[in-house]
Amino acid sequence: MIQEDLDAFLVDHGVEFKVGAVPFMGILDKVDSELDIGKVRTTSTMYTLLVKSSVVADYKLRNGSEITIGANRYAVREPEQIDDGAFTQLNLTKK
Repeated sequence: MIQEDLDAFLVDHGVEFKVGAVPFMGILDKVDSELDIGKVRTTSTMYTLLVKSSVVADYKLRNGSEITIGANRYAVREPEQIDDGAFTQLNLTKK
């Protein structure tokens, strides 16, 4: 198995987020999606945060958990492990 330095990857590409007062690094993505609702088309922003799966397990991040990125609070929705399970994508709702 290849040894990966997940922390170095996150430091190079990530932002600090907090679970309570405990700081971690993650990669924040804000993707705009077009939605068709009946005859109306609108744009919605989807917030996701890529974090180490060990953080998710250690701090029991799950649907409804709260995290802070900068001055913004987010609720966690639908944690999804990515590829080999080293990282988990947290879908977020801005509060």
